[in-house]
Amino acid sequence: IVTGVQTCALPICCGVYEYDPAKRQITAGRIYFDFGTLQQTITNALVDDRQKSEEALQASWRNLTLTLNTIPTLIAVLLPDGTILSSNQAALDYHGVTMKDVQKEDFRTRFYHPDDWERLREELKDALNRPRQFEYELRALSNAGEYRWFLVRCNPLLDEQGRIDRWYVAAFDIEDRKQAEDALVRQAGVRADVSAAFSKPIHLGEILCGCTEAIVRHLDAAFARIWLLNKDESMLELQASAGMYTRLDGSYSRIPVGDLKVGLIAREKKAHLTNDVMNDPRVSDKSWAQENGMVAFAGYPLLVEDRLIGVVAIFARHTLSESILDTLGSVADTIAQGIERKR
Repeated sequence: IVTGVQTCALPICCGVYEYDPAKRQITAGRIYFDFGTLQQTITNALVDDRQKSEEALQASWRNLTLTLNTIPTLIAVLLPDGTILSSNQAALDYHGVTMKDVQKEDFRTRFYHPDDWERLREELKDALNRPRQFEYELRALSNAGEYRWFLVRCNPLLDEQGRIDRWYVAAFDIEDRKQAEDALVRQAGVRADVSAAFSKPIHLGEILCGCTEAIVRHLDAAFARIWLLNKDESMLELQASAGMYTRLDGSYSRIPVGDLKVGLIAREKKAHLTNDVMNDPRVSDKSWAQENGMVAFAGYPLLVEDRLIGVVAIFARHTLSESILDTLGSVADTIAQGIERKR
């Protein structure tokens, strides 16, 4: 808006003109014969422009908020010292909290895994003082009461002087990747230990004991057992047991083929797997399972060219992932082949 004074035969008057800088000429104009009317026109125009700008800004903010709340990634905005200003809806839903909960000082203590928070506390203080991107991994508590692994990336917003004004944080769920990495470590560990056991010049019973100990140690089983088929192929005899039970002379030291879950595995020559012990028809002693917190069972036949040698089985107090079951199946094959070589 350009104001000007025009000289004419009439009294001095004022005007509002539209000037095109490209053409260097006035393209429109309106003349006012009193300054009050002109002033009010300019004021109204400025107010109207300001309202439009504010409405556009609000609309832009609503669109941004909607976008952030639609993204499944967990997002947060922090002050330079790491204080949480806000989080998107995905983060609130994951933790099962409100924005006020997120803004409390003890939020990280409550929702980050204690081991991870202890490890990261000092590292974060140092990183937040440096105006550059950084990242870290931690386990965060979900609204279901379970911890999942996240990769957290932090990007600074700098002011004109290069100082940190805000931190923008995005957390990506990497639980599947972590489980895959953990499975590889477990597989390598248990296979190495089982192979090492069979390489020793010791009695077969000691070797199988080393195998069950490796299974308990690397696959986080409550206990593991190995039965071998006797000479007349009618009875499974307990040869090794590790974990919460180590005795070999208990009530399950001899199991007829076809009897109980272990005997059925032997007869059918098929694995039996469950992550719901309490509702598994093959688990006969439900009261024992409940008292000891058993959740999962896995049993595999020990086969060499479809010939039964024995059975390896585990109970666990947690669900058994596909990777653990695959590992146990692979180890069962290794044990079967090792027993055959030793014989």
